[in-house]
Amino acid sequence: MLTSTPPTTKEGIEKYLGSGMVKGIGPVYAKKLVDKFGEGVFGIIEKASARLEDMDGIGPKRRKRIKEAWDEQKVIRDIMLFLHSNGVSTSRAVRIFKTYGEDAIEKVRSDPNRLAKDIHGIGFKTADQIAQKMGIPVDSLIRACAGLSHVLIEATGDGHCALPVELLQDEAAKLLLVEGKIVADALERTLASNDLVKETINGQELIFLPHLKRAEEIIAGRIRNLAGSPSAFPAIGFEKAVSVDGFSILKMVTR
Repeated sequence: MLTSTPPTTKEGIEKYLGSGMVKGIGPVYAKKLVDKFGEGVFGIIEKASARLEDMDGIGPKRRKRIKEAWDEQKVIRDIMLFLHSNGVSTSRAVRIFKTYGEDAIEKVRSDPNRLAKDIHGIGFKTADQIAQKMGIPVDSLIRACAGLSHVLIEATGDGHCALPVELLQDEAAKLLLVEGKIVADALERTLASNDLVKETINGQELIFLPHLKRAEEIIAGRIRNLAGSPSAFPAIGFEKAVSVDGFSILKMVTR
């Protein structure tokens, strides 16, 4: 069973208000507002913004600016608050919103580990931390599937396009600190969904990331075509190629 942290924690509210997303409120005023109004601060801004002027430093002009910015950002506000409440920084939250748009909450809630694959600048460890903060169990298949992909991605740094099944499962189990059966079940799921691909080469079962397998096949096909095609260049006259002023360098060297 999956659980999620409601996007109404004081910490998330303060981070959102102080992120610069709401014009007229910075980190200092965000803390003051949360201290004064608590978790009801959003209701104050939206329905009783005149009460903001009870705060030192907030006059009619600033209060109006805050209210206008608030009204403009309803959809963005809900998404950013949800992400802030689950430990996502402002810069990463913006990238997530730009990638997923209005579906950001639904997509992140259903599978936060996908962030490592979809969002530039978010790696597996960061996505995994977000997932656990949202209540994704350590031994969940969703997490294990993401771990398998991460191990394969890391292997590309050593020049590998695939890994043997046993090695992949062992490395994923070490990374995730889970039992081998969970990783084996996750591998079956990723293969069934075509998120990973298995191929037997010289009697050994190998697991590929699909895009790398396609790249390998394309490169091999192009090399095969080049090898079977006639040369586009004229034949080389060897004697002329190694002669200087009519004298053969080859003959001079072999004398």
